[in-house]
Amino acid sequence: MFKDLRPGYPVYVFDRKAIAASQGKIVRVSEPYFETPKQETSFSMPVAQSTQRVVDVTIEREGRTATFVICENLEVAYAGDLTISTNKAGITREIEVLKVQSQEAVASVEHHKAVIEKCTDLLGEWDTDYRDRAATEKRLAGVEDSVRNIEKLLKELTATKE
Repeated sequence: MFKDLRPGYPVYVFDRKAIAASQGKIVRVSEPYFETPKQETSFSMPVAQSTQRVVDVTIEREGRTATFVICENLEVAYAGDLTISTNKAGITREIEVLKVQSQEAVASVEHHKAVIEKCTDLLGEWDTDYRDRAATEKRLAGVEDSVRNIEKLLKELTATKE
């Protein structure tokens, strides 16, 4: 748990955005305290004291230090794209979860391609405006191909005359 960490203890960080894991070390851990909730506006009702105790954890990693406010009884905490853990197993689980999510996304690509194709066909059947736009785009693509072919022929013709 984060409240049990002491200066010099290792801590593990996984950056989901950069897909990189690293080890840092604890610089400082404050005594647990009750986090004071932020008041929304000056017109809101007074906010009750929080029952959640947190600690300020200062971590040195890759030559930089950063301080995080973390619930005292957690072993894995999240700060934006970062996962911070008191043990390697917490980071390993996060890496496995991200890998499975990506595998599922890759596996669903073919399904989504089929959905796009079927929806395109249905729109062509049911939506006359869509069908007309698609036909116009098809005709324009044909005209563009013809112009490219003419351009190619003209280049070949001028090259043979020289």
